Amino acid sequence: MSSTVKDKKERLLALPSVLSAKLLSGLAFWAPVVLAMGFLALVALNGLRPALIEQRRVAERSAQMSMVNQELLSEEAALERTLKAQADPIYRERLRRINFVRMGEAPKASTENRLLSHVEGSAP
Repeated sequence: MSSTVKDKKERLLALPSVLSAKLLSGLAFWAPVVLAMGFLALVALNGLRPALIEQRRVAERSAQMSMVNQELLSEEAALERTLKAQADPIYRERLRRINFVRMGEAPKASTENRLLSHVEGSAP
């Protein structure tokens, strides 16, 4: 019976070295997986989330800037039309006549025009 006790003692003493060897081999086996998962978690928490938040912010700001751009383009087109119209002498004359009508004065025709003098019967 003493031999069995010695055998049990030896096995118990050898057990921590066997367990530590198995534990170390298991850790060595799973270490690349744990490290890779840790790296992905680090990237997801510290890199991906802020990047996604920034992407949403930029998309919203881009939509606002598109609206502002459209407003500015339409304003530019209106100003170009106004500038072109103001360079036209017929348009300026129409504006002058409209202003006279608004002020209560009727625009008076010039009698220096040869067509009017011909119609009235006077010679040029």
